[in-house]
Amino acid sequence: MEKVAAHVKGNTLFKSGDLEGAVAAYREAVSEYAKLGGGDPEKLAGSVQSNVALCLLQLEQYEEVITTCNECLRLDWKNVKAYHRRGQAQEALGRPELAWQDMRSVLKKVPDDAATCEAVDRLVRGFKFEPLGDYSFSDDN
Repeated sequence: MEKVAAHVKGNTLFKSGDLEGAVAAYREAVSEYAKLGGGDPEKLAGSVQSNVALCLLQLEQYEEVITTCNECLRLDWKNVKAYHRRGQAQEALGRPELAWQDMRSVLKKVPDDAATCEAVDRLVRGFKFEPLGDYSFSDDN
């Protein structure tokens, strides 16, 4: 199936750095794919939602990234990019546990994804664990 014109326009605007324009074009494309209904159009709409999420991520509109990724995953639950981008937004919002869940979902599907491995490493290093007691070891005990 060919991409609708708004999808192509969104790609062009994204490449030129016009993120707001790309978001508008991509959202128009999602509407156009939705009118076509089912199967490939629905999967393409999910893919375009993932593009919207990428733009929003770069615009630091993290709550909207999460909402967009949720919609993307409703259309195409296998969309690895949506999990990754939602995880990035969760991390940016200071929600490492939710970010970790999304990144784990990506690694289950694409274990060698370098960007996700970096994010997981960052998350693991960023977790702050409080000691539950005195676990010092000395010869006196």
